[in-house]
Amino acid sequence: MKVAVYNIKSEKISDLTLDPVFFESKASPKLIQLAIRVYLANQRKSHASAKERSEVSGTTKKMWAQKGTGRARHGSDKAPQFVGGGKAHGPSSDRDYSLTLNKKMRTASLKAILTKIAQNKTIIVVDDLSKIEPKTKIAWD
Repeated sequence: MKVAVYNIKSEKISDLTLDPVFFESKASPKLIQLAIRVYLANQRKSHASAKERSEVSGTTKKMWAQKGTGRARHGSDKAPQFVGGGKAHGPSSDRDYSLTLNKKMRTASLKAILTKIAQNKTIIVVDDLSKIEPKTKIAWD
C-alpha cells in the first residue's frame, strides 16, 4: 500500500510504501470495538460522591439521653435518617472504571485500526515539520 508524502506547502513530493505488517492485517470488528471500549473506560473518572455519616462535619455528642425522655433512642444527628445527615449507601469518588486488554489483543487491534485508516486513505505523511515555526499562519499559507 502506498501513501503520498507532502511538503509543508501541500505539494506531493513522493510516495511512501507502508509496511504490510502494520497496514495489511485482518480487521476484526469485535476486537476494534473492545479496544475502543477499553480506551473510553480508561478515560473515565469517578466524580460522583456523597458523604457518609462518618464524613459529615458536626458534633459526635449524643442527641439526648438514652432513657427518660420518652423519645426514640438516637446517637448521632449525622445518621442518614436526619436532615443534614450522611447518605446511607451513596456513591464514592474512589471508584475505578479502568479496563485492560491483553498485549496481543492490543497490538492486533492497533494494527487493525491502522489498516482501516490506511484503507480509507486518511493517512497524511508530511516530509519535515522540524524546520518550520509552530504558527497557524504558516499552515494556512
